[in-house]
Amino acid sequence: MTENKMQIKPYPLGAHHESDYIRFSFVSRETSCGILLYDRATGKRINRIPFSQEERLGNIYCKYVRGLESEKITYQFYQGSEVIPDEHARAFLGGSKYGKNKNEKDMRAVFLKADFEWDNTARPGLSYAESICYCMHVRGFTKHPSSGVEHRGTFLGIVEKLPYLKDSGITTLELQPAYEFTELPTQREMEEELGHAVTGQEKELLGSRLNYWGYKKGYYYAPKAAYASGEDASWEFKMLVRELHRNHMELVMQFYFPKSVNRGEIAEILRFWVLEYQVDGFRLMGEDLPVALLAKDPALVDTKLWFDWIDTEAVYGREESPTYTNLAEYRDDYL
Repeated sequence: MTENKMQIKPYPLGAHHESDYIRFSFVSRETSCGILLYDRATGKRINRIPFSQEERLGNIYCKYVRGLESEKITYQFYQGSEVIPDEHARAFLGGSKYGKNKNEKDMRAVFLKADFEWDNTARPGLSYAESICYCMHVRGFTKHPSSGVEHRGTFLGIVEKLPYLKDSGITTLELQPAYEFTELPTQREMEEELGHAVTGQEKELLGSRLNYWGYKKGYYYAPKAAYASGEDASWEFKMLVRELHRNHMELVMQFYFPKSVNRGEIAEILRFWVLEYQVDGFRLMGEDLPVALLAKDPALVDTKLWFDWIDTEAVYGREESPTYTNLAEYRDDYL
């Protein structure tokens, strides 16, 4: 494995293939930080690669590493003595048990496979007039034995129930948060919430709080590993989307963005799920979201966007009418 200093091109953040290299980009204000590489099969750490100050642009470090077989490794970042999961990881190592206590050292990122076959399926682009929407929790929908499915509580469990949903007249599934999040708070999350080091009593109290629904800051580029029956949540999520589209049905994802999330990154997150996973829409949740800017994003004009309130004049002006009506107000009083 060799490293090569190249012109810094940090975006997109995270880890990505570029020619014969893997480019790692990490945001940090610290001078001591870098990359941790692990053998995927054994979990053993195989390298610790520091970033240099010459590889820094603003608060972004960027390094090109050659000689890595991405299918055989997992990775994390470090900052000082802390281990930092990649917030921009496209997937995390699956097979973890739902509700299991995790710390940052458990969350090792993996690389997406590029060989999924979509079988010429396409997004249906259903109008609201012909849509019947069904909101569900991925785990809750099929976890009980009465669901009668093999892969209970997972993306594939929903696939098994598609004939039932279609026969019921459902056209559009709305998934409660299905991106990666920790069900139980990590040490780092508890310290961020409290603003100080966690005592033993605080850790016992806070560490047992299960976040079943997922309405918290998440790892917004990765399907939730615990919602997969195997180790590849990305493949199983794509399978769900493909089979929905094969049945002329749609998938809308809920995304909750607390104030701590960079508003400038939200459009990038949504575009990623449209391009990588071909999802049909998003239910946007959070305060002060740039909804008008998202609605005007050229890549999202045929993607359903649901929010509490939308200033359509800010999106279309007084005269313009959309070719495809993708915007909808989503309010509790209507529900």
